[in-house]
Amino acid sequence: VRTVYDVFHFLISVMTNNNLGVFEVFNLAGDGRIKKTEVFQVLRMMSGQSLLDDELAAIVEQTFAVSDLNK
Repeated sequence: VRTVYDVFHFLISVMTNNNLGVFEVFNLAGDGRIKKTEVFQVLRMMSGQSLLDDELAAIVEQTFAVSDLNK
């Protein structure tokens, strides 16, 4: 069973493997840092209204928990 989190990470890996500028996609402010609010906004754009805000927030929190290098 795939979770939304798994799907999100699959999409990121596809973009990364195809050199699609993943960092630039998520760094909406252009300040060189990806913030949780930016990831949330991009996920909202990607998912439309198919996910609830709570679901998106959970994905963002999981993502930062496992991949935030600036902890």
